[in-house]
Amino acid sequence: MKKNYPSLLKSKDKIALVSPAGFISEQKLEKSIDNLKKLGFIPCFEKSILDKKGYLAGTAKNRAFEINKMFERTDIKGIMCARGGYGSVGIANLLDYKLINKNPKAFIGYSDITYLNHALYKHGNLINFHGVAGVSDFNEYTTNCFQQVLMSNNKSKIIKSQKEENQNKEEFKSFTINKGEARGKLVGGNLSLLCSLIGTKDFVSFENKIVFIEEIYEAPYKIDRMLTHLINATDILKASAITFGVFNKCNYDSFDLEKENSLSLKEIIIEKSAYFNVPISYGFSFGHISNQAIFPFGQEATFDSNKFEIYI
Repeated sequence: MKKNYPSLLKSKDKIALVSPAGFISEQKLEKSIDNLKKLGFIPCFEKSILDKKGYLAGTAKNRAFEINKMFERTDIKGIMCARGGYGSVGIANLLDYKLINKNPKAFIGYSDITYLNHALYKHGNLINFHGVAGVSDFNEYTTNCFQQVLMSNNKSKIIKSQKEENQNKEEFKSFTINKGEARGKLVGGNLSLLCSLIGTKDFVSFENKIVFIEEIYEAPYKIDRMLTHLINATDILKASAITFGVFNKCNYDSFDLEKENSLSLKEIIIEKSAYFNVPISYGFSFGHISNQAIFPFGQEATFDSNKFEIYI
């Protein structure tokens, strides 16, 4: 079925804030509201956005209701997840995909929202957006990328990676593994969530896709295990390219691990990349970092692993 590309956002549009996963504090909600206002939007939300049930933003029924309602409202032009956390997996089967298919609009989130990025694309036929949340720090790079991807009517756009300031730590150092260009649809997200999607009806195939992967605060052996699981349990070996984001706090020195008793993050990335004969790079500026690129999930694109650029 043909996928729906939502209308571009513009200044003064009403953007809904939702909490599909972890609960959000009043302070972080205010930050999300301020971020949307600075972008020129009018923020809207339900009172239930501040609901709390343990680590969740209220019940699964209410979290899904928020999203369904915002897709139904004709005055709402986009939907931004206030944060990630945990819980998206519990509401994917409660979303009204027929409604979403009839009312395509920009849906934006990342991290735990990876699960919904996949489900909305597969069942709602919706090109949606990975890379930022309401509570993100909208620095100059992130703001410019957001405006280019979601607001600019330029027919061709280039998403250029931006190095982080903290280049003294290995996980912030970018490098190319396999040089080249490749064409394909952009799919991917947080590594832990990609593993959670395996075997479900919500999983989106990696075949002929440009797969983007990021992670935060997982020990090297866990990164090893999850990447191995993707290779063994999915069709990722048929991907057209792989771009790893910044795996923030995923090296041995972020844990109680001694160097001689652990592989480094870089060693693991290079070892797993040996299974592929496609363009691969590590360190594209997306993930749990300051400079957050925004990717249109499911859109056809070209990836240059040497230049660290994506053309959409």
